[in-house]
Order: sequence, then C-alpha cells, then structure tokens
Amino acid sequence: KTKNMLSLASRTVNNSVHRAVRVSYVRACPAAVRPYSTGAPSLLELVKALRKDTKAGIADCRDALVASDNDLEKAKEWLVERAKKTASKKRDRNAQEGGMVAFVQGPSALLMELNSETDFAAREPEFLRAARNIATSVLSSGARPANKEEILALPCDFEVSGYHVTTIADAIQQLTFVFKENIQLSRFCILPANAADNDTTLFYSYVHSPVDGEKPQIGKLASLVQLKTSEKPTAAQLEKIEKFANITCIQIVGAKPSVISNSVAPPTYADPSNFVGEEDYEPQLLEQDSVLESGTIGKILNKLNSATGLQVDIVDFARWELNQGKEKLESDLAADVKSMLE
Repeated sequence: KTKNMLSLASRTVNNSVHRAVRVSYVRACPAAVRPYSTGAPSLLELVKALRKDTKAGIADCRDALVASDNDLEKAKEWLVERAKKTASKKRDRNAQEGGMVAFVQGPSALLMELNSETDFAAREPEFLRAARNIATSVLSSGARPANKEEILALPCDFEVSGYHVTTIADAIQQLTFVFKENIQLSRFCILPANAADNDTTLFYSYVHSPVDGEKPQIGKLASLVQLKTSEKPTAAQLEKIEKFANITCIQIVGAKPSVISNSVAPPTYADPSNFVGEEDYEPQLLEQDSVLESGTIGKILNKLNSATGLQVDIVDFARWELNQGKEKLESDLAADVKSMLE
C-alpha cells in the first residue's frame, strides 16, 4: 500500500509540473499555440491550401498570405501580380531549350516553338500540357495571326498550375512564374487551306523523337506537309495517301529539302539560305532519294497516283528544328544559377 501511495503521489507531482510548464510556455509564447479555440486555420494550413490551388512555391505562397492578411483570394491576386513582375524581369534571359509542337486539326496545321531556359523545364508535364493547350487554342480560334503580338493576344480557356488563363500571353506569363525561367513563344507557322477545298486538302505532321506519347506531339525536330488531291479520297485511297505523307514528312526532316521542285515556287516557310539562285533551288524534294523506300520521292508520288487513280500533289511543307537560325549563346553557369535565384 505504501508503494502504491508513493507512486500515485509521484505521478500527481509530475502532472502538476507538466501543467505548470505548459501554462508558462503558453503565456510566454502565445503565437506558438495553434488557435484551436477560434477555429482559424494556421499559416501552414493556408499555405497548403494556396499551393493546392495555384501550384506556386512555398515561399511565394507564404509571402502572398502575409501580404494579404491570410486572405486566400487576395493571395491569389497577389501571386498574379508577382507573375507579371517575374515575367518582365526574365524576358531578356537566354532561352534556347524547349520544344516544337506539330499539330494538325481539320483544314489547318501548326508548327510552334516554345522555348525555356533549361531542358528540365521543357520536359515537365506542366510545360508540355501548356504547350499543347496553346497549340490547340490557336488552331481552334480559326485566326491567322500575322506576328508574335497577334498570336499572344489570342483568347484561350485552360489552366496553368491552377490558374485560369484567358490569353496566350497569360499562359506564357504563368509558365514563367511557375518555372522561374524565361518562357517564350518564339515562332509559329500556320498552313491554312482554302475553305472551298477542305475535302481535297490534307495536312500531315511528323515529330522526330517526341518527348512522350501524348498528342499533339512535341520534340526538337518536326515537319508538316500539305497535299492536294483531285477529288475527295475514299477510305482506301486515304490509307495509301497517309503512308506516302509519312514517308514525305520523314524525308523532309532527314534530307532537309528547300523546295518541292524547280518548277514549283519555294514553300512558304522554306529556309532561304539553301537557295542557289532564282531558277536553281536545291535541294529539291521530288528529286531526292527516299530515306525509307527505293526511288525518289517524285517516283513514289507517281506510284501513289497510279494506285489511287487520283492526282495527288505536294503543295507546301515546313521543316523546323529547335533554335534553327538562332545564334548559339554561350552561357556562364555561375551567372545562370545566380540569375535563377533572383
């Protein structure tokens, strides 16, 4: 009995000491105690909620909440303004990574180059998803932007890291904020078809070594080809045409033709550096030996016409490579790391 009484007394004293210590701690550090009594969420809980909605970094979410007195909606607005400032600061930084998007939709086809500073960012799902959404938005709009300013002003309706964006420029801005890199839509081309010829104008695309299996495909080297048929092809004819188009797209990527033939005007987006003279363009697509089949592309096209009973012609094509025509800039690793931390 004596031992039990002593043990009980000891536990009572210890509990009293623990309560006294906790009361003293609470009085000295009231901010360290979570406000269970008021039901208000802690800063940590608010940061988690804001990150879930916006995918922004922990430090950015904390700064946004502090600046907006823990109001989530105001914090989101603060992050948008921060994104604008971030994009403005990084606009002049070297961005020579990224990917080419090749996309065919109905009577139109698009090639687009979206650049980032690092290959790491260019392979992130958020970057790839945004690039595909931008390409889809451009062709779905039916617009034919003549320059970069016009394409950036086009409307869109998708999310980038939890933010709903309404223009292509907004999407680029948000990507810049998310990755803390200079993200740029550096160039694009759209091959349109005459509205009256939609049934007889066909587009095909090819991306060499795409980064993933999603559509539209994204890689560092891509091509488009536009074909014209004498009449609307049947399903059986279309299957043969598609096979030829695939051969041709791969040929364009691998053999780098500049023109279809000397008798045909240069393609809309041909590289003029390959032109020899006004009447002597090289290399000619139809005269090149196929990299996949025996014979030239011209002879393979003639066989296609005989097999289908149609007159199929190559009307236009484009071949784009990442950073094509750009001066390769040497980077200073230490300076790049320092700028990325700013």
